[in-house]
Parts: sequence; C-alpha cells; structure tokens
Amino acid sequence: FKTKISSTQIFINKFLIYFFMKIAIVTPFYDPEKGACIVRVNAFKNYFKNRSSKVEILVPARNKINGKNRYSSTRALFLKILFGKFDVVIGTSPPLPHNFVAMLAAKLSGAKFILDAKDDGYYFENIKKKKKRFKFRVYSLLRDITYKFSDLTIYLTKEDLALEKKRYSLKNQFLVPNGSVKEVVFDSVSRKKIRAAARFTSKDNVGCYLGSIGDEDLGGLLKNSNGKKFIFIVSVSK
Repeated sequence: FKTKISSTQIFINKFLIYFFMKIAIVTPFYDPEKGACIVRVNAFKNYFKNRSSKVEILVPARNKINGKNRYSSTRALFLKILFGKFDVVIGTSPPLPHNFVAMLAAKLSGAKFILDAKDDGYYFENIKKKKKRFKFRVYSLLRDITYKFSDLTIYLTKEDLALEKKRYSLKNQFLVPNGSVKEVVFDSVSRKKIRAAARFTSKDNVGCYLGSIGDEDLGGLLKNSNGKKFIFIVSVSK
C-alpha cells in the first residue's frame, strides 16, 4: 500500500543507522548563551544521545566563555574535526566559513557532513547589490562549495528549501522545522494582562512573532494564519 511520509520522517529514518556513533555539531552559539539556535542544537544533541550516540558540540570561544569544546580559531576547529574520529559532522549555519572548514576536515577524515542551512542574512543582503565586493565573492564561492559537497542539507523553513534547491540543484535536501520546546512556559496572570491590554478575548487564537525583519516572509505568515491575531515584537539594531 502507499502512504505519505514527511520529509522530516525521511531525514530521521536516514539517521536511524547512526546508533553508537560519534557526532560533532558545529554551532555559532551554545550554552550558557541563549537563543533559538541553541534550542535547535540541543534538540539535535538530545535526539542522537537518546539513540546511544556520543555527541560533541563545537562552538567558538567568545566573551570570556571558554571550555573544552570552545575553539579559538577556524584552524583549531579544523584540527578538532580532523583528529576527532567523528562519524558524522553537522554544521549549523551561519557563519558559512566555519562550515566550509568543518566540511573540509570532515571529508579528509572520512566523516559524513550535514549542513543545517538557515539564516544567511549576509548572503541575502549582498546578493542583490550590483557591485559585489571581493570579500563577498570569496564568501559566495565558499558557500557554493559547502552546499554542493555536503552529503545532506537540511532546512528550517519550506521557503529556504525551495530557494536553495533551485539555486544549487541539490538532491539530498530535507525540511527539519523546529517544534515546541519545554523551555516555553506561560503565566496565567501575565497572559490575562497582555490579552486585556491588546484587547484580545480569552477565546482568540494569538500568534507572536519575536525577531528582526530581514528576509522573513511576514506577509506569507499572515496570509497563512487562518484569521489568527498576531503580536509582532520586533528588535532593531545597527
């Protein structure tokens, strides 16, 4: 019989073979830092650890945050992966140059490399400019190589998947969206106050967008909201 299997399930099924393996996750941020990126990385880490794999998080040292898995330079990252005896390396972007280094080291060591591709603001900000700076041209080259030579590419949104599939004509691409997390909690008193201030009733379904405005399809978000009301909390920085 025929049955529909989501791309997320296919991605997970592909990784069911990775029991008792050593996996490295390269990420720009990690605990004790906070953010959505860390929630996603922890979800990956817990998924593989629950399947008896050993997971090591590799993250840049910054702001006096150091530790065993904090690397001081891309050279240090390269050596950690090259001699780390990993079976799988997952590179969470951005920054893309770090993922290029991670992919190169993974290939030389015989490990599989998976690119978790998302939030490449620098690329989308500069791709539309007519005059491309030399720095951006080098970045674009590294980006092309990283995408094309990754063993698997995964995406946070359908829009990113469709865009990069068209751009690079890649085969092994899958959608792996974020789900709900236990870190999100609700206070009933605060909920009532916020709804009263925004003139929402207790029966209104309310969505909340927290972040910046860049390449996000906020128009599409509203069109597909099925009449839900939204609160937009937008952060602005130089």
